[in-house]
Amino acid sequence: MTISTLLFEGVDEEFELANRRPKISTKQLWHERLGHPGRDKSRAIVDKLKGESIIALDPDTALTCEQCIQSKSTVAQMGQGSGERAAGPLDLIHIDLTIDSSHVTEYTCMLVLVDDYSKYVHVQPLLRKSHTFTQLKRIVSFLETQTDRKLRAIRSDQGTEWKSNEALEWLLSKGIEWQTTVGYNSRQNGQVEQMNRSLGEKM
Repeated sequence: MTISTLLFEGVDEEFELANRRPKISTKQLWHERLGHPGRDKSRAIVDKLKGESIIALDPDTALTCEQCIQSKSTVAQMGQGSGERAAGPLDLIHIDLTIDSSHVTEYTCMLVLVDDYSKYVHVQPLLRKSHTFTQLKRIVSFLETQTDRKLRAIRSDQGTEWKSNEALEWLLSKGIEWQTTVGYNSRQNGQVEQMNRSLGEKM
């Protein structure tokens, strides 16, 4: 066996395997290289590089990218959450604090509250995260007065904004049960998580 035979042994097989692999179009290749930009970003890139032939992007032509489809997909149904359903208004409310990263207004976050029974939604913009508990007490007081009912239970995640001594004292004084969800399990507080997603899509 000669040296050249040893060097090129298996090359034909590798070449054949390479040809069997699915071909990536130039447009798809550049879409991946540039970090999977959307149509608007692709159009901006093309505008900036007019006259350059190194990038093959056509933002006006449809491109099916499996990675983009998977990354944008969501769970079909978040679910109502764990536990028994409420029998009346204020038997159980779901709450969550969502951060507003749009910087469109001076507000930094939103307190979102959903009544389990009536599906009533209250959204309170907050200037500071530290204002969360004060606003929650104000909202609960308002709802109790308007419905002539007492709040029985609150369900939330395990965020630090709900764990202050002031919050614990308030719960004990009013006889409210505080239900916390398991970490990284948004389904357990599905109603308010769904509302957060809807609000995020509208902003």
